[in-house]
Amino acid sequence: MRWLKENKILRFLGSVKLALILFWSIIIVCFIGAVLPEELRGYVFGSVWFFVLLAFFALNILICVFFRMSFARKKIGSTLVHLSILLILLGSFLSYFFSIRGVMELEEGQSKDTIIMGCKLHKLDFRVYLDDFSVEWYSASPDKYQIRTYVIDKNLKNAFKAEKSKEQNISNTGYSFMVADYFPDFAMDENMKAYNKSALPNNPAVLLKITSLKAKEERWVFAKHQGMGSKQDENIKFRFDYQPMIKEFRSRVRVIDEKDKQSLTADIKVNSPLSYKGYSFYQSGYDEDNLKYTSLDVVSDPGVSFVFAGFLVLNAGLIVIFYPKLKPVSSRKK
Repeated sequence: MRWLKENKILRFLGSVKLALILFWSIIIVCFIGAVLPEELRGYVFGSVWFFVLLAFFALNILICVFFRMSFARKKIGSTLVHLSILLILLGSFLSYFFSIRGVMELEEGQSKDTIIMGCKLHKLDFRVYLDDFSVEWYSASPDKYQIRTYVIDKNLKNAFKAEKSKEQNISNTGYSFMVADYFPDFAMDENMKAYNKSALPNNPAVLLKITSLKAKEERWVFAKHQGMGSKQDENIKFRFDYQPMIKEFRSRVRVIDEKDKQSLTADIKVNSPLSYKGYSFYQSGYDEDNLKYTSLDVVSDPGVSFVFAGFLVLNAGLIVIFYPKLKPVSSRKK
């Protein structure tokens, strides 16, 4: 053991001087990588030389711990801090080389046992079924939104609340209109009659009764398809600014594991992922035009627990180091 501590190469690799050089080199490289455009950051953080730099730093800390490790009361804090850095670096290496990150896209009634990882597929040893996908809005009522008008010959633009059954006068134009009906999911049957398909705002539309000095007309105005619908009076245009804010979206899934002969049902929400066999499923997206479709981010990262443990040990070490120094002077003299 003594000859190891007297070895000049090991003493240099575990020296404080080398630790400071490596530490500041890593800080500078990280700063440069952070200010680079996102598409160029991989050339820094994903490069071989950057990992060699981290590996040397880890080796420096490891040798330093080996030479100076002590669980004496005055030195245990320093030992814990060094061990925490090793745990964080170990977790980072495990995350980079062994983590799995991909996307699973499902439609209601569909199941998959693969995730998309860039240009390749990664197979899971269980299947995920999407039983139901739902979206909840803060307010789907049309009176929370606006109908914008444009009278061409007057070059006049206005905005009105989409209040149902209320006559709205467009001043100095001779026009007025009223929201006669509202369909959150507009559709037409085989007889070309308008009807509401569902309560979901898949295709929001309002039926306007328009009155002018010359005539009256009814016109459907669509939120997602501006300009659609028949018009008699081309001098006036309407726009339905209907953009409800989503409160929450949820995927109800079933995990079927034929290998272990077990299954479970769970709701996946934005801040409530599903964890199974080391994989975490996060709610990440949906299709505005098809509210039966969901997109899930799938992550398996063996390094997270090491990084988390490293920060816990780091905090413990800092508490051990600085807590005695926070005591009042009078109590320390005693």
